[in-house]
Amino acid sequence: MEILDSSIELIRILFLLGAIISILYKKKYGVTPGGIIVPGILAGTLFVSFKSFIVLLISTVICWTIYRIFVSKHALSSRWITIICMSISTLLGLITMYVFRTYGNAYIESSIVSLVIPGLITISAHKYGKSRIITSTLLVTALTGSAGVILASVIPKHDLTSLNVQLAQYTPLTLTAPFIVIPISLITAALIYYRFGIRGGGYVIGPFLALLIFIAPLQAMCISIAVVISFWAMKLIQKYTLIIGLERFVASLVMGYLTISILDYTALAVHMNKYHPSPTIAIIAVAVLTNELCLQPVRESLIKGVFPSLLLAYIARLAV
Repeated sequence: MEILDSSIELIRILFLLGAIISILYKKKYGVTPGGIIVPGILAGTLFVSFKSFIVLLISTVICWTIYRIFVSKHALSSRWITIICMSISTLLGLITMYVFRTYGNAYIESSIVSLVIPGLITISAHKYGKSRIITSTLLVTALTGSAGVILASVIPKHDLTSLNVQLAQYTPLTLTAPFIVIPISLITAALIYYRFGIRGGGYVIGPFLALLIFIAPLQAMCISIAVVISFWAMKLIQKYTLIIGLERFVASLVMGYLTISILDYTALAVHMNKYHPSPTIAIIAVAVLTNELCLQPVRESLIKGVFPSLLLAYIARLAV
């Protein structure tokens, strides 16, 4: 669908809709459709590039096969299964990205987010069963995509493309040397969990934030402020509600969506120098960090998880 190529707003709304429909599906049927963020990303990928969508599905089949043959036979904790599956998924995604860049069309920037999709689907299949996850993931993706088509039809094109037009003066964010910095981030996440039992803030989020610190420190500081605002908002919500688990993460995604959108419009209003239009991973970064700070002790999460991940990612960025 052509409008998605030129609408940051619609891509973000589609992503958020996918998460909301996923949590509603989970509450109704007890199955997470491949992961909360999966349907929105799959729907967006399908509209932007059908070839990328098919490759993503093939990568998922390969990830599941590798898991079944080499991993499932071992008695591992759910956290280690997550780390292993996400590592397999990311490495498969990097191989795919390399092939696209070398022998075909440039892989879409959202592929950085798509790196984790096969792993998330594999983890869900391990938990709920392969057939249930295939059905639920495709169904919720279809519902999300249908909602996107309806929105694109009823909302004037001008309203859906205004942010793209205004941000056209800025350079899009491109991750430097992903084939080096992302594997380093994966290894860092595994070591941090092995040593401290702490989540380090995601698997591809470290390289993204380290890149921002390196090339646009003011923007990186703004995202840090967004995380702080999102965290305290979530603490306030938790104080007066019983929100936990996936519901808390979806609420964190909503906060990420709001804070990053406000950041983009603020940057336009003040003509911020060296700004980069925020990709979907910026929303996920705010959500993941917010969720983990709510889930783990804040001091330990920062000192033993987030800061070491960022430091090593930043050193890797300096090296390349």
